[in-house]
Amino acid sequence: MSGEALSSDDDLRERDILIYRVLEELESYYKKESWQAFWQVKFSGRSVAEVAKELNMTEGAVTRAIHRIKKRLKEKLGKLDEFEGFE
Repeated sequence: MSGEALSSDDDLRERDILIYRVLEELESYYKKESWQAFWQVKFSGRSVAEVAKELNMTEGAVTRAIHRIKKRLKEKLGKLDEFEGFE
């Protein structure tokens, strides 16, 4: 393994730890339903419609929750280049 690959692996590990810590911190700022909507759509790959129905929310409310959390997450992460593509 080259030093360059090790550095890249270390950078990825550090980035992942940072993202995890920020996610953990942000969770306490949002209503449980908003956080679940964000997590299920962005990380579990479920549709907005499916999550809205399950959480008894409108699709618009789910979309707004996701948008607010993503915005705050990006602010907290300092606009990491790797995170900019998080849609």
